[in-house]
Amino acid sequence: MPDVNTTRTRREDGAPSNWDRYLDLLIRREVPAKFRQWYVRRVEDFLKDLKPAALSALTADQVTDDLRRMSARSDLAEW
Repeated sequence: MPDVNTTRTRREDGAPSNWDRYLDLLIRREVPAKFRQWYVRRVEDFLKDLKPAALSALTADQVTDDLRRMSARSDLAEW
């Protein structure tokens, strides 16, 4: 898996993209750089599975169900 792109891209209005904001959150939470790509991958899987029109439209039950499904996957090693 390639490393997470660390180039800071901006929207046309100069605001950081949602991915940039997420990477900043991981940095603030002191997630080691070598693990950030896996966090991004899990979010990509989450978005692909649920296909939300907007994150704010998701319910707590949807998020919980997806986390349960993800935790049951035998192909994912514990971190």
